[in-house]
Amino acid sequence: METNSLGEVIAAASLMITEYQTLRAHMERLSFAVERYSFLFVRESPEVPEYDLQKDYEIRAFRAGMDEGIWCDVRNAGFARRHDVPVPS
Repeated sequence: METNSLGEVIAAASLMITEYQTLRAHMERLSFAVERYSFLFVRESPEVPEYDLQKDYEIRAFRAGMDEGIWCDVRNAGFARRHDVPVPS
């Protein structure tokens, strides 16, 4: 969703909060509980600006069926130093 004004950003955020509350209610009915929150930033534009990256690094799209393991490793490493959040092993 592309936004052009603060009002559009606020409206989009309100919609996301409503969707979150609905999802959470469904999950609680299924006896799920929140253990930790995570935020994901998504770019609408497929174009990536140029970056100076270290050798052997690249920016590319997530590959379903191939990247799940490393994605989990990176996410778990991000929570590893938080003493209040258990990290799966």
